[in-house]
Amino acid sequence: MALDLKKPLLLSGDLYIGTIDSAGVREALLPKFEVDALSVTPSAETVEQKSKSNAAYGRVRSSIILPGDTEIALSPMDLPAEVMAMIMLGAVAALTQASGSVTDEPITGVLDRWVELPHRQIGASPAFNIAPAGAALTLGTDFDIEYVSGMYRALTAQAAAVVEGDYSHAAIAGKSVSISTATNVNRWMRLVGVNLHDGEKIIFEAWRIKLRPTSNLDLMANQHVVAGLTGKMEESLDPLDASAVGLIHYLGA
Repeated sequence: MALDLKKPLLLSGDLYIGTIDSAGVREALLPKFEVDALSVTPSAETVEQKSKSNAAYGRVRSSIILPGDTEIALSPMDLPAEVMAMIMLGAVAALTQASGSVTDEPITGVLDRWVELPHRQIGASPAFNIAPAGAALTLGTDFDIEYVSGMYRALTAQAAAVVEGDYSHAAIAGKSVSISTATNVNRWMRLVGVNLHDGEKIIFEAWRIKLRPTSNLDLMANQHVVAGLTGKMEESLDPLDASAVGLIHYLGA
C-alpha cells in the first residue's frame, strides 16, 4: 500500500491517569475523565561548533541537537476528589460518619459566634437546653444551626453558656482531600483517542510525570471550574521503556 501523508488530526479522547509505586511499578489507572486540553511540548538544545578560520570565521562547522525537557499540560473538566488531589498536591482519604442521634450532648456556646458540633449533616429540629436539664432554647431565637458542617451559634446570652443538645445526624460516605501533602507523586498517563477525520484509534502514553498546578483554582468561579496541571515527562523506571519518555501509537484506520 502506498504511503499516504494526507492525514489531518482532530482527536476526541478519554484520559486515564494512575500512580507509580516506589518500585517503579505502574498501578491501576483511575476511571477515565475529560480534559479540555492536553498539550505536549518537546524541547531541544542546539550545540554548535563555529569556525575560527580567516576565510569562514563565525560559520557553523557542525551542530548537534540534544533533547531537552518535554512538558505536558492538561486542563481537567471533571474534578472528583482524585483529580482535585492532583491539583492540590495532596492525597485522598475516606470521610465517614455513621448515622445516629445524640442526647444531652454538651456544647459551650459563644455569643454570635459559630462553634463546632461533634457531627456533620445534622438532622432537622435539633433541640438544645441550658445544662443541666434547664430551660429549653428556641431555634432561630436563642441559637442557630449550620446543618451541613455541624455548627452551633448562640444568639442570646443564655445560649452562650454550656448547653445540652439532642439531635440526629445522617451517615456520610465521602472523601477528603489534603492540601500540599504529596508533592512528588510519580504518575503515568494514557489518552485513548479517535481521529474524527478517519476513525483511526490513537493512543498517547506518558510513562512518568509529576504534575503540579499551573494557576489558582477559583472555587467560586462564575462558570464551571476548569483547572490546569503541568509537568515534565520523565524516563520510565522500567528499563524496557527507558529509551523514551512516552509514545504515540497509530493503530490504523
